Amino acid sequence: MVPWRNVGEVLDLAMRNIVFDDKERAWIESGRSVYDLLTMLSGKDGTKYKERKFRWAAQHSIDPLPD
Repeated sequence: MVPWRNVGEVLDLAMRNIVFDDKERAWIESGRSVYDLLTMLSGKDGTKYKERKFRWAAQHSIDPLPD
């Protein structure tokens, strides 16, 4: 159960994840690999996945994020 005071935050996170899922599907359907997606999203040191995931999902194209 989600407290009412957190409903907006939870809904925002859910919507951001839906956008990410749609972009991830487009990435795979374009012939790119899941491995390449995870490598790109993890960043150079492998620790930036969550931050980069939502930044990539918010951009207009499925192109990789710049380093």
